[in-house]
Amino acid sequence: LRGWGEAMSRLGGGIGTRGPGETKLEVDRQHIKRRITKLKRDIKDLARTRDVKRSRRSRSGVPQIALAGYTNAGKSTLMNALTEADVLVADQLFATLDPTTRRVTLPGGRQATLSDTVGFVLKLPHDLVEAFRHSLKDRTSCDSVIVHVVDDAGNEGYGEGVPRPYVTGERQDSMVEHLARDLWPAVKERLLPPIHEPADLAALDAFIPERPFPNALSDNASRAALELAILDCALRRDGRGAAALLPPRRDKVVYSGVITAGTIEKALQHAKQMRMIGLAQVKVKVGFPDDLERVAAVREALGPDASIRVDANGAWAVGEAAERLAALSLHRIDAVEQPIPRGPVEDLARLKSLQPVPIMADESLVTIADARALAAARAVDLFNIRVSKCGGLFRSMEIARIAERAGIRVQVGAQVGETAILSAAGRHLAVAVPNLAFAEGSFGTLLLTDDLARDAVRFGHRGEAPLLSGPGFGARIVTEHVRKWSARTIEV
Repeated sequence: LRGWGEAMSRLGGGIGTRGPGETKLEVDRQHIKRRITKLKRDIKDLARTRDVKRSRRSRSGVPQIALAGYTNAGKSTLMNALTEADVLVADQLFATLDPTTRRVTLPGGRQATLSDTVGFVLKLPHDLVEAFRHSLKDRTSCDSVIVHVVDDAGNEGYGEGVPRPYVTGERQDSMVEHLARDLWPAVKERLLPPIHEPADLAALDAFIPERPFPNALSDNASRAALELAILDCALRRDGRGAAALLPPRRDKVVYSGVITAGTIEKALQHAKQMRMIGLAQVKVKVGFPDDLERVAAVREALGPDASIRVDANGAWAVGEAAERLAALSLHRIDAVEQPIPRGPVEDLARLKSLQPVPIMADESLVTIADARALAAARAVDLFNIRVSKCGGLFRSMEIARIAERAGIRVQVGAQVGETAILSAAGRHLAVAVPNLAFAEGSFGTLLLTDDLARDAVRFGHRGEAPLLSGPGFGARIVTEHVRKWSARTIEV
């Protein structure tokens, strides 16, 4: 109200005011205070009523069970199935606005009460729940390219690639053109090689030909989208899951939270939310004048035991990076991701010797040749392997093997805005790679307005997510969702 200018400064008088000198703003404040006082009184009355009812239930000795969880998670559906309560069920946020309690008979004949509760969310979504910002790009929507393949028997498979001009050089339009003109015509009439065991992934990589991609470092996002679609289709045809080709080394993945660039207040708010849901690993985007203050605020919010990484997206030169990281290291930083721009590996090696924070290669790690050069120069401590950036699952695993031989730890990363397709592929990679240090991704509808899979692929409490089972990558993609969110569809 204070910013409304002249409309809030008119003089008024009459009954209920203090005279002609009282402003409209002051009158409105009185009305608001009276309204707040009444609401507080109503809440106290409601609390007394509920206390009485709660006391009666406690004295009865009847067990009380509550269905609690996120909105639109299926609590009311479960309530109806258990009690025949006939409460409203709808695929929407906050369909349940009032708790409902019914009596239920437990195994053995014992009676209990079962309550359906109002769901909760951390934040309501829009295109992306929040614009995602770092030093190279602000992002407000998903720009993935989805590949949908169907074999001659009607089996389907889905793949996804995320073009990043500042990483591989691919753009959405050039990626679509490359897939339609160069890659797909080269494979569509050919017999697929056998894909039965891990070693067969090499044959699939060779099956997709190398084709020139002008003015780009690599066509890895295009290759990844096609490789994943073919692999998903082949596995579904045989009724097998991706674990057959990527043997799991662990039965779950623990994902990190990411705090995007923005104000210190916003970073603090995100950090508190992440602590509330039990995330023990968090990455903070840096490369801005207030980096030190933002990281200090995040450390204070998360506490001394949380693992904090920073990601500069190549924002600094070597000298500046050494100074910034020396200061940030006071807040116990476990790694810095891509502190300087992609360039000679010797620059990363020099920076590694100048400051104490372990260095992770991201934009400097796109191809298998990059991995070999970084490992040979002992230039970094960690590799950030992203399925789309690195050209698919086979090439990602090859990079992970190079890292293992060199004693380099691995982060399985993700692209902002990726859908359930890449999240599922990344999950299989994360359970299979050796030397896994961190994992990112599987945000699903925590970041997207909607996702493409029938069942959620996103991580849960404490960032934990299980190994995916089922045919293909284990994500049941809904064709109608793909059509709904596609800006453009091309059939080839």
